[in-house]
Amino acid sequence: MVVGSKGASVEEEPPAAPPSFWTAILSRARGIAAPLLAYAVAALGLLNLWSALLARGPGRGAFLRDVVHMPMVIEHGTRTLTTLFGLGLLMLARSLLRRKRQAWSITVLLVIVTPFLHLAKGLDWEEAAICLVILIGLLTHRTSFYAENDRPSARQGVLGALGMLGFALVYGPLGVLALHHQFRPEPNLSSAIAQSSHLLFYVPVRATLSPLTRRANWFEDSLGYISAFALGYAVFMVLRPVLPRDAIGARDRAHVRHLLTRWGGAPLSYYALLPDKRYLLDTEHIEPQWGVAYCLVGRHALALGDPLGDPALGGRAIQEFVTLCAHYDWSPSFYQVTGRYLDEYRAVGLKPFKIGEDAVIDLPSFSLKGKAFQDLRTALNKMSKGGVALEEYDTGGVLDPETLTQLADITEEWLAAHKGQEKGYAMGQFAPESDLFHDSRLFLARDAATRRVLAFVTFVPIYGGSDVAAKHGVAGWGLDLMRRRGESPNGVMEFLIASAAAAFQQEGALSMSLGLSPLADSEMEDEEECGESEWLARLRALIFDKFNQFYNFKGLNAFKAKFAPQWQSRYLVYPATHSIGATIYAAGRAHNLSGRFSVVEQWIRKLQS
Repeated sequence: MVVGSKGASVEEEPPAAPPSFWTAILSRARGIAAPLLAYAVAALGLLNLWSALLARGPGRGAFLRDVVHMPMVIEHGTRTLTTLFGLGLLMLARSLLRRKRQAWSITVLLVIVTPFLHLAKGLDWEEAAICLVILIGLLTHRTSFYAENDRPSARQGVLGALGMLGFALVYGPLGVLALHHQFRPEPNLSSAIAQSSHLLFYVPVRATLSPLTRRANWFEDSLGYISAFALGYAVFMVLRPVLPRDAIGARDRAHVRHLLTRWGGAPLSYYALLPDKRYLLDTEHIEPQWGVAYCLVGRHALALGDPLGDPALGGRAIQEFVTLCAHYDWSPSFYQVTGRYLDEYRAVGLKPFKIGEDAVIDLPSFSLKGKAFQDLRTALNKMSKGGVALEEYDTGGVLDPETLTQLADITEEWLAAHKGQEKGYAMGQFAPESDLFHDSRLFLARDAATRRVLAFVTFVPIYGGSDVAAKHGVAGWGLDLMRRRGESPNGVMEFLIASAAAAFQQEGALSMSLGLSPLADSEMEDEEECGESEWLARLRALIFDKFNQFYNFKGLNAFKAKFAPQWQSRYLVYPATHSIGATIYAAGRAHNLSGRFSVVEQWIRKLQS
C-alpha cells in the first residue's frame, strides 16, 4: 500500500514486466532505422550518378532502340534526370539523418520516380529493384522521421522558387528571340519556348537551336543557373529547422522568476530572466514546477545551466527539452551546468565537458585574517589611505544622473580598451533602464576629493528558495560587471569585491560567486568522474597553460584565487553524436549580442595589439 498526499490509501501498481528479448531488439532497430535509411539514400544517390554516367547492361540499349523504339532523346533525358535525382538524394540524406519529416516526403517522391528512370535509360532493373527495397524501408519506418520544418520558410522557399522560374519562363524565350541572329536555325516563338523549357526543366525534347556566339552560349548557361539556384533555394528553405517567431510574454518570465524564488538556483540562474531567453515550462500543473531557459543560435538550442524548479523533476525537464529539440530539428545543449544531473544528461544521449570552475565564496566563514589574505588587506589599506571612498547602491532605487553618466563613461572607456562590446546570454550589460540593473547591487570606488568614480562592480541575486530567510529568497550574490578607468589605482577591484563580500556577510547572505574561471581544473573537488574523453581533458589543460596570450586564463584564475573561494566544476553538456566545436561556437555567438562571433578575429586583434 502507498499513502497518498492526503493520507488516503491507494493500491500500489505492480511493477512493469521487463521487456522481452525480441521487444528490446525491435526497439533498438527502430532507433537505428533512420540513420541506416539516411545512409542508404546517400548510397542510392551515388548509385544514380554512377549508373547514369557509366552503367549499361549488355544488349539493353539495342533492345530499347530496336524493339521498344525508344527515342534517343528520352534515353538522354532520363539519364539527365537520374543524375539530378542522384544529387537530390545526396542533399536529402543529411536531413534524413536529422529525421526531417519533409525530407522524408521529398525522398519518397524521388525514390518512387527513380525506378522508371532507370528502366527508361537502359532497362537497369537492378538499380530499380534497389530503389524499391529502399522505398519499402522508408514507408515502413515513416514514423522515425518526425522533426518539423519551418513552415513559413518552406512557403517562402517554394514561392520564391516559383517566382524565379516564372521569371525565367519569360526571360528565356524573349532572350532567344532577342538573340535570334546568334542561333541557327533562326528561332521562332515555338522553338524558343522549347529550347528554354529544355534548359530550365531538363524536359526530354531535342534542342533544335544551336548557339553560334559566346553570348548565346552564356545565355543558355544562365537559364541552367537560374533553374539550379531556384531548386537549391527551395530545398534549403523547405528543410530549415523551426524558427520560433512568438514573442516571450511577461507571464512566462514571471513564471521563471517564481521558480527561482520558490526553488532557488545556481549563481548563473538569474540570467534566465534576460530578454534573449526562451522558455520551456511545465504544463502539467497550473503553476509550473520546472522550466528550462534557452537561447536559439542557428539550430543550436543552448540551455542556460541546469533546469529550474523542483530538483526532483530535473530529469523530466531534461527529457522534455531534448524531445522538444528533436521535434524541431534543434541540437540540444546545456551551458555551465553543475554535477547534479550528469547521470540524467547521459541518459538522454548528452555528453559532459568540463569548461571551468565557478569561484564561490562561503560568506559565513569569510574573513580577511591570516597570511593568505595579506594582499587583500594591503589593497584595502591602500585605498583608504589614498582617499578612495566606497559607495553602495541598491539600483532598484534612484541613482543620481551625475553618477550614472560617470558609470556610462567608464563602460565606454572599458569596452574601447578591450576592443569589445556588451555581452549577453550568461553575462550582464550596463543598461540602467533594464530589469537586470534594477535587480542588481552596485558598489563603486570614488575619489573622495574630486568625486570622480574610479571603478564599479555589480552583483546579481543568487536565489536560495522560499525557505531562505533573506529578502525574496536571495541567498547570495553573483559578480556581474567589473569595470574601471585606465588611471584607477591598482587594487581597486580587490577593494570593491572584498568590501562587497563584507557587506553581504553582514546582511546574512550565504554565498558570493565570482563567476566562471574558464578551463580551470583545480582537481580539489571530491566529485565523480564526469566521463569526458582523455584527449579533451588534455586539450583543456594545454589551452589553459599555453594560450594565455589570447585569453588571460591564468591571470583571471589567480585573481579569483585571492579570495580563497570554493571551486565548483561547471560543464558544457552536448549531444554525443555532435561536434563539441560547433556547440562551443554556438555558445560564443549566444554571448555576443550582435550575433557575430569570430574566434580567429579576436585572436588576430590580440596579436596586433
